[in-house]
Amino acid sequence: MTKNSITEEGIIEKFQKTDLSSFPDVHGYATKAEPIMWVLWVIKKQFKIDAYVPAGMLANIMVDGIGKSADIQSIKNGLAHAIGTKIHRKNDQGQAVYKIMQEGIKHLEELEKKINKTRKEILYKSGQQYDVYKGLRKIVSNAKKEVFIVDAYPDASLFDLYIDSIPDKVIIKILTKNPPKSFVSVGKLLPQQKNITIVDNKNVHDRYIFVDNECWMLGASIKDAAKKKPTTFVKLEGVKEQYKLWNSYFKSGTKIV
Repeated sequence: MTKNSITEEGIIEKFQKTDLSSFPDVHGYATKAEPIMWVLWVIKKQFKIDAYVPAGMLANIMVDGIGKSADIQSIKNGLAHAIGTKIHRKNDQGQAVYKIMQEGIKHLEELEKKINKTRKEILYKSGQQYDVYKGLRKIVSNAKKEVFIVDAYPDASLFDLYIDSIPDKVIIKILTKNPPKSFVSVGKLLPQQKNITIVDNKNVHDRYIFVDNECWMLGASIKDAAKKKPTTFVKLEGVKEQYKLWNSYFKSGTKIV
């Protein structure tokens, strides 16, 4: 990588810690090329690194930064059909390096627009926190079997505002990343009243709420929704694969409650 680059370890840490909710969901793509293109897009736009990225580094970012399986060969194979149209490729000291082209970014943006047309979306304007609260509380309080919350940035208000409204017999699963001590402390009190399990996994970036057989994607962390910026609730269709993915992270994470 070039003069405005950082170390591989540093860029993986950025993927793990940066809120990337302004980008499409990387786990929602259907082809092998698009998640890799997404990584190159984030590197260029979000991290302001206009550099070629080695295939090996891309593979490690995929695995450790966003939790998707990859190796050098899968990176090369995945991007093969995008070379010259959406991706620049060259050899640097004997290794393949890649950079996304404007056409590649345009492809991902247009793909997201097509996906959005099939979604049922609710927009909450800045300051409509109470409306978010009412909408989300209604969703989880109607659960019959299971509520599964994926949120990388929760706080203890989640319990009083939302978890408390879930019927006692419903299974509650929360998947998060490096939660604050206050969140963990309150969470440890809940098994006395709720059937709840909380798991920590570094691969959590997105925000989803699965209620029985339905799923909503949130545009911001629950605690920040509509606080300072507009946010959206998007009801997704065909969510079996999404649930399977996040449930695998739940099973492989570290149980904290």
